[in-house]
Amino acid sequence: DNPNNYAEILVLTLPFFASAALNAKRLLTRLLFVLMSLPPLISLGLTGSRSGWIAFACSVFVFLFFKKRILIPLFVVLGIASVPFMPDFIVRRAMTVLNATNDTSVMYRVKIYQTFLPMFKDYWASGIGLGTDIFMKVIEGYYRFTDKTPLHTHNLYLQVWIESGVVAAAAFVWFMIRTVKRCIISIYSGADSSLRNILVSGISSAAGIMVMGLVEYIWYYPRVMLMFWIILGILLTAAGLA
Repeated sequence: DNPNNYAEILVLTLPFFASAALNAKRLLTRLLFVLMSLPPLISLGLTGSRSGWIAFACSVFVFLFFKKRILIPLFVVLGIASVPFMPDFIVRRAMTVLNATNDTSVMYRVKIYQTFLPMFKDYWASGIGLGTDIFMKVIEGYYRFTDKTPLHTHNLYLQVWIESGVVAAAAFVWFMIRTVKRCIISIYSGADSSLRNILVSGISSAAGIMVMGLVEYIWYYPRVMLMFWIILGILLTAAGLA
């Protein structure tokens, strides 16, 4: 019932179709995985989630960077060339990014940040406690620029910070950087190709969802939070095996 939430799941999982296809031993199996990736790809387009589209484009960029950097310019050219062939509603939706000041979704986030900033100044060090219920109760004590009480900050990093404090926010960013660094080292450490493909897909997935986290609180729905940590578990396992 939430297009952005669905897009988050797709951004997390779509890169693994690539590793599944690359690791397949038979051509027919490889083609099957490619065909299986088309319905979720189309679904991502139909969500209308601009943050999801941008996040997935970042995932593809990261994947090509580690697998075939020479294809990155081709990816950009094909992306631009495909615009005339896209459905009108996708093009119109994407073009609204260029007119952000008149976009209701963007302006709603701006109002949330205006409401949130005074609370952040008061609790940036210690945090307010875990959970969006706590967030809603505390923010109700501040002047509200939004029509309704915000459910969250619409930003993963700010939400972790305001709930848990500056130490936890720094620890989370440190953990993500260390995990990605460990996986990159594993990719170039002589691991077999199948593990390298899984690692590249995992890094691409993580990169995409972390970009999406800049404008969405991706952990608001437990199903997305669970999938996020499953992906991190796959990454750490593959790095350990490598």
